[in-house]
Amino acid sequence: MPPLPIITNVWRVALEWLHSGTGQIAANVIHIRTASTSASAVAAAIAASFLNKMWTTVSSGASMHAMDLTRLDGSSASYHTTVSGQNGQGSSGDFEPGSSTVVGLHTALRGRSHRGRVYLPFLAEGQASNGLLTTGQATTALLGWSYFVAHLPLQTPLCFLVVASYKLSTATDVVTTPVLRGYGTQRRRQERVRYP
Repeated sequence: MPPLPIITNVWRVALEWLHSGTGQIAANVIHIRTASTSASAVAAAIAASFLNKMWTTVSSGASMHAMDLTRLDGSSASYHTTVSGQNGQGSSGDFEPGSSTVVGLHTALRGRSHRGRVYLPFLAEGQASNGLLTTGQATTALLGWSYFVAHLPLQTPLCFLVVASYKLSTATDVVTTPVLRGYGTQRRRQERVRYP
């Protein structure tokens, strides 16, 4: 894996998930822009901005159990902290092991370096049908992610969700977070699906 870029005032944040019923794990990576150099303060600001609606399609058997924060300054060590209270809000039945809810991260600029996405893990079967999330589930997740974007700048320290371009070593503020109704998949998660 190539080394992480240096991007001033940007933190790489890995959100770590665990499904209690299967022991499977998953991670989502987001980026936060803040002038703070305190990893614990940034982690607290992120946690204070979460809303359970963000995880409305995630199986109720899954929970975010930790965050790893890495300041993209080229030298700081990563900071690991536990997380509590961030549980999947989806149905308690089976989940789709290779499917994910896709949250778009859109900025005011165009081009691949200025947009991103988050693949929420452990998509609960009851939240979708025939390859699509129900309209209600997509709307609820959108409300949660919009809340997150709006409340990060209200925290101390002041934080912003950004799309970080490792190619350009830049960070652009996220302005909208559309939740796609169609499933998505990540190659590494698709490996969980085994065909007979």
